[in-house]
Amino acid sequence: MTLRIRLAALLFAVVLGTLILAWFLTGRAVLAPFTRDVEKAYLDQALYVAEEIENGADPGTLGQRLGLDIRVAPRLPPFLRGRGLGLGRRHRRVGFRGRDLDRGVDLDRGVDLDRSRDRNRALEPEPDRSLGRNANANANANANANANANDDAHDDGDLPRPPEPCQREERRGRVLAFCRGPRAPVAVTSSLGWIVVRRDLDFAAPARRFGILLLLIAAVVFVFSALLAVRITQPLRATMIGMDRIASGDLSHRLPAKGGREFAEVARAFNRMADRVDALLRSERTLMAGISHELRTPLARLRLEAEILRDYGLPEQRLEAMAHDLEEVDQLIGEVLELSRLSIGERHLEVEPTDLRKVAEDAACARPQPKHRIVIDAQPNVVVHGDPARLVRVVGNLLENAGKYAPEGSEICVRVGYSTTEATHAYVEVLDAGPGVKDDEIDRIFEPFYRSKLHAKTSGFGLGLMIAKQIVTLHGGEISAQNRPQPTGGFSIRCTLPSKPRCLPEMTSSDAH
Repeated sequence: MTLRIRLAALLFAVVLGTLILAWFLTGRAVLAPFTRDVEKAYLDQALYVAEEIENGADPGTLGQRLGLDIRVAPRLPPFLRGRGLGLGRRHRRVGFRGRDLDRGVDLDRGVDLDRSRDRNRALEPEPDRSLGRNANANANANANANANANDDAHDDGDLPRPPEPCQREERRGRVLAFCRGPRAPVAVTSSLGWIVVRRDLDFAAPARRFGILLLLIAAVVFVFSALLAVRITQPLRATMIGMDRIASGDLSHRLPAKGGREFAEVARAFNRMADRVDALLRSERTLMAGISHELRTPLARLRLEAEILRDYGLPEQRLEAMAHDLEEVDQLIGEVLELSRLSIGERHLEVEPTDLRKVAEDAACARPQPKHRIVIDAQPNVVVHGDPARLVRVVGNLLENAGKYAPEGSEICVRVGYSTTEATHAYVEVLDAGPGVKDDEIDRIFEPFYRSKLHAKTSGFGLGLMIAKQIVTLHGGEISAQNRPQPTGGFSIRCTLPSKPRCLPEMTSSDAH
């Protein structure tokens, strides 16, 4: 996960946590008390309506004046008869306007059953008790069934059915049945039946709107956090790109001093460091060029003197030894200069489509190994984009390295082909029958002047593989070495190069100079 994503996520998490805390505190400290106050006022208004209607007020006129939908129903609406209400056919200890609370009340019809039953007993003759009991039971059952069917068919009207569970509450000697939800009605018992009051009121609307507002704020904060993270990390990304370019050898790159005071200070410090490094490397290149010039001048004179000594009859063997020593010193100076140019200076490549088979053949001709047999095993049309002369130098160095350690008369194989693991890469591999190196020394053979302890007496300067690695890296490739498994044994060095064009660093004006 990148720093930009982590920073945006951190900012969003902080703001989201703040919004959640605000939702919790606002809900507990503001919305919940407000909802309770509104609900209490709504129920008090329903009680007021019931009292006014009992006192003779017209429901329609009262509803228009108060902005309510008021109805007088003989029975409680079915959707208000939930089990949680505790409203049975008979409910004890509920009275109306100071009446005896122990008298029976039909809460469905909202009438006093005791008074109605006493009036009916006074008018009816004394029947046979056994027959009358059954007849009255059947009559009451039929009447109740018909009443329930008729009332259930007409009591609801167009009243909405709230999704939330309904509740019951007793206030001022009356029973209130109500639900919490949009346009939920409130039913109040009265001497006329149930007074059903409905108002266009949603108790949860403030909390819902506040939640939607917080979600919108969270979305805006998320976008703002992403933009802020991009804004903050943009100078840091530019710094990282600058460091990569400096590390790749482009010492002329500098950072723009912008993006806030802190980032500007970092950019200026980085530029000062780059200037210092560039100055040191320039002085080193100048020193190396001077050393090479000063060393090659006496070498040229020594060669001339060796030729003169030949005319004076000096033994030919001594003269050849002197010439060989002079050639080695000259070769060492040349390799040191080449390594210096590749490591800290020259980054210029003459890039063109290059056939690796031809590179291997040219390297075998330029660096022949008289004591060994060179075999080229190449796939057809293996083409990479690179500098042919530099690639010939790489393969030539690998052939010389193999010739130093492989037994005389053995075979040195150069394989060329496309990589099986990476379709966009080709490879050149040099295999020999030499003794190899220890596993813990394989990574060190590409270091300058490194010589394996097993081959300390072998001729060479220890710069050939280092130069090969620098050239391969400059082409965007990789170089690796490994001991070949038994029974064949031996040692192999493999160079992997991109077969497609890539952006290679150009030579700067200072490098050209």
